[in-house]
Amino acid sequence: MFKKYLQFIIIVLPIVILLTASTYLGYDAWQKYKTSANLKEQLNNAQLMQSFEHSVLNEIVCVATMSQHKELMAKVCSKTQKTTNDFMQQIMQQKNDKSLYTLEKVLYNIRTSVKDSGVAAVEKLVNGDLDKQMKKFIERYTLRLKNYSDDITEQESLRLYGKLSDISYATESEKALVSYYLSLKKPIPAKNLIYWGEVSASSEVPEMNKDHVFMFYGKLQKIWQDQKFQTILRHIEDIRMDIMSHSSTGNYTSDVAQWVNFMNQKQKALNGAETLLLNNILKGVDSRIQKAFWMLLFAIAAFLLALIALFTFIAYQKRANNQKDLFSKLAAKVHSISSDNEKAEVTEQIKSPKLAYDYIASNYQELYDKEKTSSEENKAKSAFFANMLYEIRAPLDSMLGYTKLLKETSLNIEQSDFVSIIEHNSENLDKIVSKAANQSKINLKKLEIKNSAFNLVKKIESIAETFAIKADGKDIVLGAFIDPSLPEKLIGDETRLSQVLTNLISNALQSTSAYGTVDLFVKTIHDDHDKVRIKFSVKDSGIGLDQDELNSILEALGASDTQTSISDIEIQNLGITNRIIEGMGGELEIESKKGKGTTFSFTLTLEKNDNASNSTAHPDFTGLKVGLALPSRDVKRQIDKNLEAYVNYLGGEFTIYYNDELFESNREIELPDVMIVYHHYARLEGELEAFTKLGCKIALITTGTLRSRIDTNQYNFSSMVYTPVTMSKTVRILAKSKLDQVRLAKEAEEKCKKFEKIRALVVEDNVISQKLMKNDLQSFGVDVMIAPNGRKAFEMRRENDFDIIFMDIDMPEMDGIEATKKILYYEGINQFKHVPIIALAAKASEDEKEIYIKTGMDDIAGKPFDLDKVADMIQKYCIDLPKEQEASEEDDLIAKVLSGNFLKEE
Repeated sequence: MFKKYLQFIIIVLPIVILLTASTYLGYDAWQKYKTSANLKEQLNNAQLMQSFEHSVLNEIVCVATMSQHKELMAKVCSKTQKTTNDFMQQIMQQKNDKSLYTLEKVLYNIRTSVKDSGVAAVEKLVNGDLDKQMKKFIERYTLRLKNYSDDITEQESLRLYGKLSDISYATESEKALVSYYLSLKKPIPAKNLIYWGEVSASSEVPEMNKDHVFMFYGKLQKIWQDQKFQTILRHIEDIRMDIMSHSSTGNYTSDVAQWVNFMNQKQKALNGAETLLLNNILKGVDSRIQKAFWMLLFAIAAFLLALIALFTFIAYQKRANNQKDLFSKLAAKVHSISSDNEKAEVTEQIKSPKLAYDYIASNYQELYDKEKTSSEENKAKSAFFANMLYEIRAPLDSMLGYTKLLKETSLNIEQSDFVSIIEHNSENLDKIVSKAANQSKINLKKLEIKNSAFNLVKKIESIAETFAIKADGKDIVLGAFIDPSLPEKLIGDETRLSQVLTNLISNALQSTSAYGTVDLFVKTIHDDHDKVRIKFSVKDSGIGLDQDELNSILEALGASDTQTSISDIEIQNLGITNRIIEGMGGELEIESKKGKGTTFSFTLTLEKNDNASNSTAHPDFTGLKVGLALPSRDVKRQIDKNLEAYVNYLGGEFTIYYNDELFESNREIELPDVMIVYHHYARLEGELEAFTKLGCKIALITTGTLRSRIDTNQYNFSSMVYTPVTMSKTVRILAKSKLDQVRLAKEAEEKCKKFEKIRALVVEDNVISQKLMKNDLQSFGVDVMIAPNGRKAFEMRRENDFDIIFMDIDMPEMDGIEATKKILYYEGINQFKHVPIIALAAKASEDEKEIYIKTGMDDIAGKPFDLDKVADMIQKYCIDLPKEQEASEEDDLIAKVLSGNFLKEE
């Protein structure tokens, strides 16, 4: 054994590690290779598109300047047209981006629309037609390039490359526009002057600082600060001033040839800067491609080497094992059929193959006789084994379900490892039990019913919980209604009852597709002094059964050896279930309709436990208002009816609220003490946040899958329970809400007494936020007035006295900052007491907060309100600070009197 372990550690383990490492390295290298290759391709296409763009704009320049010499236009402009055609041919030859093929049609349309017409060419520029047709292609590439690299320097290079491309395009556009008017000496219309101003601003060379691609700072700065380049820019600016001065008359002194020459020299410098950036980016990309290629080759070589080593080891082991295989198997068989007293003697007799075969021949008859005489004993063992496997099923399913649920909770690394081990071994055990159970049958005569006192409600709730994970995995709504009036303790066989319900629920989940429902009902039929008759039902919305299938199931229930299934229902397990029900004095009933689902039900009479109370004791929640949030009035589900029945039984006031009432209606509605929200209907981004802003307690009903997608620390849920909802979970929700309600009522009473004389102005344009803030402040006893915008707030400040103002920042008509300035000016010029102004901002940055304070606001409150912080602000600005100011003024007055200066100053 030690030799095998040593062999595994020395040979197999390194091979496995090498295989794993080479696979990971190969995949990583391939991803990097593809990414770098794509980036290089995008850069080449971007460069090609820019050259094509410039060539088209040069055609526009040529048409604009030669519009008065149409007889020479074709000859003069043919060279630029040929250049454009060459670039167009290169674009058509690339195969990776077929969307660029449309450029051929775009070029045709541009040439057709500006043919022989300088006016048309200029209009193409000014109206933005050329931008719409041409610029969108290169902009698409520059936007893509920014997302291709994680390197900060390379990202900055790509960003600057895109900026230079925009400047280059604007330069060409300005050259075309101005060339037309210089050549014809025509006045420039106002619309065209505006367009010229925009493109000239866009063509300005960017100022470089050390935050821009620091490794190119010196080179780019050298290009921009070159004396010749600066001279060109000054000439361009002189021509611009000349044109601006005479734009209304057209009497320009500048020459069009000089303008084109200067603009071409500027463009040449820009192209040099672009080339510098592009070459450096391509150099880095080529380096990464080469590195990824060699890493990929290395990973492939390592992988092949590991495979060769693995196959070599397997072949060696196989060859060594084959040499001993025949004799070892023979010896083992002979040894296995020997009795304990004969084993030593047998070992001696089978040292050679010949002796082993002789021994087998002499003992074959004895083995046969032993097998025949023990057949009855084997049958009994088989029946016991099958029954044991069936009884293991329920607790094993429960263990699997809760292990998965536990795995979704917050665990440290060690706990997570332990849970994974439990889950893995439980799944292995489940497979073993399932395989063994499929090959075993229960003998009806061996079935035993053992009655004892048990808590029926807790047992049923535990069974329902067992299937929560399985239902969640199939996205099935699992409901459980247990009659609240059921006695607490009953006498029966809880293990057999658990087996029956486990099998029925499992069949229901098996035959129900995603988004379906499975409901468990446990209802009191008749309640006597010492007995209670209970009906158990499992209803699903699955595929259902037609009459022939239903008859086949009923006929097969008595056949314990049936191994077939009908409509995903395992007949053998259903037969076992039926026999257990009959053993407990009940009868299995089946109702089904094709396409409508199936209901399995049975009725049992159970004795009450004399030592226990006749009914389950539940707390009283009379007066507690409970709401259920549903997305629309079309939602009609059994689980909602179950929840309503539980709440009503506990004394709560149950109301259904629909999302349009809560979030879309301007009508003010009365919210409950606790709003129950199904996570299933609030799974999209922002939906849970909307509920938490309602201004009442929120109880979340979730599943393991949905729970794992959120961080509950971000939400202030009063309670959170998992499906299915039961009476005990309902009690938990209401009890937590009741306790919070009592605590908050006491705190609110104390705060109301403290703040009851305080007047507040809330400036907020959102109607829902107005209601929430008003409710929150009124809960403190504050007298609240609402202003929908800054202008109205200023008017109300002039007409009323307030102790504190809560000012929203972003509002129509007048925003919060402007309104604050007007209020402060009004207070200052009239020497009125300053009313503290609290800014209302959601997730304001530190810079924004600094702006608000500098504006004159006193403090900042988040949106939605953090009630504790708001209470502290009211305490500080409306009670504490006024007291401190009053005490300070009194101290100053006393000091003046004591010093004898009081009368003098008066």
